Amino acid sequence: MPRLGQSAIRFALKQADQATPFAYNGKDMTMETPHYRLVWNAVGRLVSVYDKAAGREVLAGEGNVFELCEDKPVEHDAWDIDIFHGEKKVVLDAAAPVLIANGPVRAVLRFAYATEYSAITQDVIVYAGSRRIDFETSVDWHEDHRVLKAAFPFDIRATKARYDIQYGYVERPTHWNTSWDMGKFEVVGHKWADLSEHGYGTALLNDCKYGYSTFGNVMRITLLKSSKEPDAMADMGKHRFTYSILPHQDDLGAVMAEANAMNLPVCVMRGMGLGKSPILLEGANIQLDALKRAEDGNGFVLRLHEVMGGKTAGVLRSDYGVAAYAACNLLEDVQEEIVHESEIRFGLNPFEIQNYRIWFDGDKVK
Repeated sequence: MPRLGQSAIRFALKQADQATPFAYNGKDMTMETPHYRLVWNAVGRLVSVYDKAAGREVLAGEGNVFELCEDKPVEHDAWDIDIFHGEKKVVLDAAAPVLIANGPVRAVLRFAYATEYSAITQDVIVYAGSRRIDFETSVDWHEDHRVLKAAFPFDIRATKARYDIQYGYVERPTHWNTSWDMGKFEVVGHKWADLSEHGYGTALLNDCKYGYSTFGNVMRITLLKSSKEPDAMADMGKHRFTYSILPHQDDLGAVMAEANAMNLPVCVMRGMGLGKSPILLEGANIQLDALKRAEDGNGFVLRLHEVMGGKTAGVLRSDYGVAAYAACNLLEDVQEEIVHESEIRFGLNPFEIQNYRIWFDGDKVK
């Protein structure tokens, strides 16, 4: 499907006895998928994720470990997580899992956890058509000064981890050699965090949880806090969220594509598709971020940026025809003369953002 575009999907009934590509063995706690062989232990922790395509193990120990840590920061109860929070923690065990779905597209294994005050239900979802492993989680949360994290020790050796931010990513050390390093232990990550060595890596994706920490080869994602100041009932109650792991052999392109698919799912509507795309983009490492009507009603505004941290070039066209365009800034002020051409050719520097006013065929160019 083209970026910001649409396609018509027609459904046809198939035989109900399609063979499933997944094989679950409840006795051995193993799951065979087209991409992985997963193994759990008796208390619900992942002990092996074998990547069939790469021929290597993803984990270096028990993975998807729920850590319930004491969370009493020196200042700013609702905002800070201090580095000593992990000194007092308990690790949660799961009840025996239940296989709730096993079809041609996906398989779902359900785990249940409980603390004295809270309950967690988690569906581990594997797919035939995607290398992503989803952890779809529901929590009834009633803790007091506790923070919940999920930990994954990846079989990766790297001195830096990468974290997604708007229009790019940042790198942070995986060691605490200096006080400056220690000050970076908890890092924001919008849609993903990644730990990679040459030729192989594993990303930890999320759909609404934006705090990560990586020490050595262990990557953690912060899921829930339970501060009591200024609001004693902050975050109490029911939550639903998903995080995922994505082993990969290539660069970050596959990670970004899966993270975008997770956070910006396809919108399905009944009806006939027009089969046209407003924007056709050619070029490597370019993300199309927005296409909107200009605030003053004069044409449309298009925004894009370079995602990998290197120079690139691209071409923009439209199925509706480009009548004219002009570079503009983030305030939508036109910065250059209007160009009357049927396509936009442009170059981008590392992580550069570019904005254009664009008029399609039939629009009145002002």
